[in-house]
Formats: sequence, C-alpha cells, structure tokens
Amino acid sequence: MDQEKIGKFISKCRKQKKLTQVEVAEKLGVSDKSVSKWENGKCMPDLSLFNPLCEILGITVNDLMSGEIVNNKDSINMLGENIINVVSDLETKKKKKLKIFIISLILILISIISYRCFYVYYEIDIKYDERVMQCNISDKELTFVIKGQSVWNTYHTVKEINNEKVYFFHSTINIYNKTRSNWEYQQSMASLLEGKEVEYGFRHILDVKNENIKVYYTDSDIKKVEAATKEELKTIIKNSHLMCKKIKYPYGNVPKKAYSNEDASISIVYNLDRTSLNGNKLSSYIESLKLSFSKMGYIYYYFPHKVNGNEIHTFSFNSQAIDTTIYNYMAFFEVDGEIVIFSFNCTSNYQEEWSPVAEYIVKSIKIK
Repeated sequence: MDQEKIGKFISKCRKQKKLTQVEVAEKLGVSDKSVSKWENGKCMPDLSLFNPLCEILGITVNDLMSGEIVNNKDSINMLGENIINVVSDLETKKKKKLKIFIISLILILISIISYRCFYVYYEIDIKYDERVMQCNISDKELTFVIKGQSVWNTYHTVKEINNEKVYFFHSTINIYNKTRSNWEYQQSMASLLEGKEVEYGFRHILDVKNENIKVYYTDSDIKKVEAATKEELKTIIKNSHLMCKKIKYPYGNVPKKAYSNEDASISIVYNLDRTSLNGNKLSSYIESLKLSFSKMGYIYYYFPHKVNGNEIHTFSFNSQAIDTTIYNYMAFFEVDGEIVIFSFNCTSNYQEEWSPVAEYIVKSIKIK
C-alpha cells in the first residue's frame, strides 16, 4: 500500500465532505493529531477504524486501501491487490516485531552474562590492615597471612636492592567474595578481640634462602611494581607497608649472637670467625676491609687502639638500605688466634642517641 497516496486521498475526501480534522477525530474517538498523521502519510489508521472512516468520507474500504476511487470493473482486481498488500504489511510488521524481540533478548542475555562476569571475575584491591595481615620469615619459608577475608588472588614480586631481597605482596577480592567477606571480616574481628581462632582467611607460603629480606604489602598493582624504575620504586616503598624483615648482617654472615629491638632498627651482633691467625694476618684482614669499604663507597672512620696490649680495630660508617640510612659501628680483635667481630647498627635517626652506647660497649671489652 502507498501510505502517502492514501493519506492525500483521506485529506481530499475529508475536504470534499467539508469536515475538519478535529471533526473527523471526534467522530472516530481519536485525536486530531492522529488524523493529521494519516493525511501526511506518516502512518495508517488502525484496521478497526477502516469501516467507520469510510462511512464518514463516503468511500469504500477498497477505495481507501487503493488511495483513489475504484471503478466497478477494477474493484475485484484492486481488492485482491489490497488484500495482498495488507497481508504483506502485516507480515512485515510481524517480522519487524520478531526481529526487535530477538535483538532485545540478545541484549538482555549479553547484559546478564556481562554482569555475571563482572560480579565473579572483576578484582577489587584489598587495602592493608595490620590487624588481619601477618608476615613471618623463618630460615626456609616466608609466610604471608590474611585473616578474616576470602581472598580471590594474591600476587607477589621480588626485587633485589642493596643486597636485600625485597618482597612485595598485593591481594585482591572479587565482588562475589566481597559481599560474603563483609560478615566474615566482622566475625573474624570479633574472634580476634576475644582471643579466639579466626575461621576464615588465606595463607601464602614461599621458599626463601637464608638471606637479608624485607616484606612489604603494597596497595599498588604488582605489575606497576615490576615495571617501576629505581626512583618510582622508592615512591612505591614509601607508600607501602613494611610487614616484616630479617636483620641485615655485614657481608651476609650469620652471627653467633644477635640482639635487636622489635623492628630491628637497633641491633647488636657478635660473631666469631674460626679462621686461625698467624703473625700479622689480622692487619692484613683489616687492610682488606678498608679496601672493601672504599669500593662500596663508604666514608668510614677508622680508630685502632689497644686493650691489655691487644689491638682493637674499630670502624664507623653509614650505609644505605632500601628505605633508610644505617649507622654502623664495628670492632675487630683477636682472641686465641681467632677473629672476633662486634657490630652495632641502628637507623640514622637513632645515631646520635646510640653511637655513644656502641663506643662504650667496645671500650668496656676486656681481653685476657
């Protein structure tokens, strides 16, 4: 059907009947805007309005569908064509509605799948909380624990800086677990306060060697840590949280005795080198130390003195750790042909207070 042709025909017939759009609309129980749309070819009247509209305009349904007055001779042929056109239009509309329905259904399914993927697989960063996050380093294992939350993933990376192995941990949780973990976390915190075991949590264990180690929890993405430059790494460390560390020992030697405060910012170390000394070998050892310190760029102060006729060689210098400056005070002397090493170190902010203590300890040494 030619919708525009039918619209002009309706307008022509209405004017011949000297009717306004408003009058036609009132007779049909529709708005005058609907009549205007018909006449402008924007849409067709509803099939239920065909007969009453034709009665008002004094035409047949066949005339209306043809968009012109149909002669009796052509009426049968035109009627057949009009019926075919109506059926064709209905089929087209039906197909269009079916297409819209299928597209809508596909969009709904895509939305459901997307939401499900987002709900299950989208990772949310877990921020550091010292109340539920713990770290422990033994001789062979590094253990990282989060209590009270259903962790989705825990990532880690290792950087070697100034002869230290620096571990960075970062954990994530998905929205599904986050919803569940809210009450887990509350229940776990209540258990912690009551001194009870926490039921929920996560444990990550790594094999480590007997070496100097620091462990940080970072709120940054681990990929960002892996790709960081030295300057960027300093900023990341500054904004990260130190969870645990092993005491830094000179030259990586494990001492015979070591005393340290809780955060290892102040340490006193005693070691015995079982190397036997003959003649001037201690002096050679001291000269090799000076050379090593110079190669490492240390500006050191060397002070040799004697106790009961025995030589004590002391060094004091500052060394750079990854996140702070370390003050070192070391003493070397010989007992029964073996080297004894005394070492004191503290972070630079304690140097003024504790360096006199280190010197006093060395001066109080009595060698028989």
